[in-house]
Amino acid sequence: WFRSMYIVGQFNLGFIIVRRGRDLFIVDQHAADEKREFESLGAGLRAQTQPLVRPLSAGLSAADEVLARDHLATFSKFGFAVKFDDERPPTERVWLTGVPSLLGTVLGVEELRGMVNQLR
Repeated sequence: WFRSMYIVGQFNLGFIIVRRGRDLFIVDQHAADEKREFESLGAGLRAQTQPLVRPLSAGLSAADEVLARDHLATFSKFGFAVKFDDERPPTERVWLTGVPSLLGTVLGVEELRGMVNQLR
């Protein structure tokens, strides 16, 4: 999409004016550069999964448990180890057995819930 844009000029030493077809866009150079840096940094980082001695209940609603099951690969990609116990009643079926550790920061149940909220 961006490859089809043409630079028209620069404005106020911080914005680029670009054209795509009949549309004009103003691009914040600083924000665009930060986004590019963030994405390239994120592409090279991989969270390490830290196994838990005792599993933690995720405490998700029944609907969110279904959503979590559908996105298990996404959680795994970000370092969450999730186990489903279908013998338990709804809202008690999703358990964290490992959490991501990235650059010295360990994530947990709240971050898993945040991811589920983003997936809705």
